[in-house]
Amino acid sequence: MKAPASFFKALSVATIGTGMIANATAANLLESGFDSGAEFIVVGDDDSDATFGFDYSALGIPAAPNGSDTIGLRLASNITAPNAAAGVSVGTKAQFSGAFQAKFDFWLNYHTSGGTTEYGGGGVGFSTAGAPLNGLQFVGDTDGDSSTDYLLLDGGATVGFDSGSYSVFSLNNSVAENDDLQAAFPSSLPPQKQTDDFGQIQAASQPGSLGFGWHTMTLDVDGSGQATFTIDNTEFGSLSGATDGSIAVTHWDRFSSVAGNENLAFGVYDNLVVSEVAAIPEPSSTLLVGLAGLFLVGSRRRK
Repeated sequence: MKAPASFFKALSVATIGTGMIANATAANLLESGFDSGAEFIVVGDDDSDATFGFDYSALGIPAAPNGSDTIGLRLASNITAPNAAAGVSVGTKAQFSGAFQAKFDFWLNYHTSGGTTEYGGGGVGFSTAGAPLNGLQFVGDTDGDSSTDYLLLDGGATVGFDSGSYSVFSLNNSVAENDDLQAAFPSSLPPQKQTDDFGQIQAASQPGSLGFGWHTMTLDVDGSGQATFTIDNTEFGSLSGATDGSIAVTHWDRFSSVAGNENLAFGVYDNLVVSEVAAIPEPSSTLLVGLAGLFLVGSRRRK
């Protein structure tokens, strides 16, 4: 016996309703513009720096896309002493578990005349008692001048491309097959104020790289130990492991080098929001009984 169209219409409405519930998020668990360090702990190597309440408009950087002012967090690593690789992370004092989503805006800046070996990003499952790169993290380099411009990190160790953890064609932004990334992250020039005040050369960043532009990183944790990392609307990869703990934002120099001008090599972070993702509800007995009743009513009308 064929069910009437009215039954499928009712079923569709019910399904949409439960889908809306499943995709809803609860009230935000944490919101911060990094105006102060009261809610955070800094974990940094020697020759690194974290400045809360930093007015980045002083370097010609506009307001971040998800905020209304120009006050945020400035992170820098390997500033003056080229002794070794160095990193700095700022982790939340609050601990998060289960299914949740974290978002923050970030801007990566570099000295155009000298290039950089620096990366910026963030992660989950971070321990403020550990090293700067612990937990599950994703970072991207500032100028795209590397064969590994995008990196997943697991406990500070880089995750190889052959692991199957990445969602992009290649870790090198400049290969032709990464044309979708090059379109998503076009070339950008440094702010003119950096040239006026610090002699920054007006050289554009490479297409597909993250320098000289605001981006929003989203970290989706599904509650089963998997974290997925997205920048703007582009997914870069996922990692499985211990996701419970702090949320961290990170700046890292992979090598023992320093920028030619320390005023121009840094990352800025703003507008961190952490939300608990609502669990997908099981269909209630009332809903199931109701759907069965709709089917029976439609069947009787057709007899």
